[in-house]
Amino acid sequence: MEEKCRIGFLADISMGDRMNQYRRIAELAVRHAREAGVLDRPVEIIMREVEGLPKGSGEAVVRAYEELVGEGAVAVIGPFVTDNCTYVKPTVEKLKIPTIAWCGASSWLGPWTFSLPNGSLLDEGPLLALHARRKGWRRLAVMRDASEIGETYFLHFAQAAKRYGLEVVSLQDVAPLAKDLRAEVAIARASEPDALIYLGYGMSIQCINDGLDGWDVPKLCSTAFVFAYRAEYLAGFEGWSGLDQMDPANPYRQRFLERCEAELGWRPPFMTATLMYDSVSVLAEAIGMTRSPSPQTVLEGLEGVRLFPAASGGTNTTISFGPYSRKGWEGSRYLVLNRVSGGKIEFESYLDP
Repeated sequence: MEEKCRIGFLADISMGDRMNQYRRIAELAVRHAREAGVLDRPVEIIMREVEGLPKGSGEAVVRAYEELVGEGAVAVIGPFVTDNCTYVKPTVEKLKIPTIAWCGASSWLGPWTFSLPNGSLLDEGPLLALHARRKGWRRLAVMRDASEIGETYFLHFAQAAKRYGLEVVSLQDVAPLAKDLRAEVAIARASEPDALIYLGYGMSIQCINDGLDGWDVPKLCSTAFVFAYRAEYLAGFEGWSGLDQMDPANPYRQRFLERCEAELGWRPPFMTATLMYDSVSVLAEAIGMTRSPSPQTVLEGLEGVRLFPAASGGTNTTISFGPYSRKGWEGSRYLVLNRVSGGKIEFESYLDP
């Protein structure tokens, strides 16, 4: 009888039917790894969904993580949100389970903590500043979440802005779950900026458009843009450009979509579909390098993953880990710039240095 192992998946945001979609994508990735011959044993995906920060609690995320490990997960994918990763990291280090998070904080990285981040708190600010310089936007109004996420984003954005000769003419901290930002938008408008920048988790961006009152200004945001892929949030991103990991020119993304349609009868329209596929695929690769999967041997397998072609990000994005390398993306196009126009998400540009 073939030895089966388990991969845990921890969603720290209420996902609804998206959890079932993630399961189907994860199982597809496992099947493809077995068909390719890189995985020689069955892998079961076990899942937990909780409401972590900012709406819920970090403690709930820790409990869910412990449950996955208690059920025999030799590796875990998740959490997503930086604040929840901060809560769960001590537990990961205590239990010694290789864990791939999707958060963008470098503070997450460590001996057992890997990342395939949907962006990076260190990379995104400089990329947005670079785009502003290329567009000729010199005077910038910035709204940032009053949180670790917003503060870290701005630290690196501000440094890049100085390097590129940009001026922050308005800087405001906003609550991550703000419901009314009309006053803050009015202050930003009064500073007469060339562009409006939002740096944060993404929930508060929903009410910025409500306060524009006809103000036609270029708008840029961090990977908060990922919320635009949820129907209930799409309208709040109308007119915004944001950092993303969906590039229609990526051949591995196209192959993924074609196989989803052929094997599942469905083409996932949301960006994190490829992120889930890539995460499970690299763990399958790591498990395939072991004789007997355990947290320690899977850790060693992950450290051997090199130049794995990614369905996420732009063309030529790859994934590599190593003994001292825990952030997986390689290539300057792991983030691209997309926009919402007329209620549709469209590719806008690459952000090559």
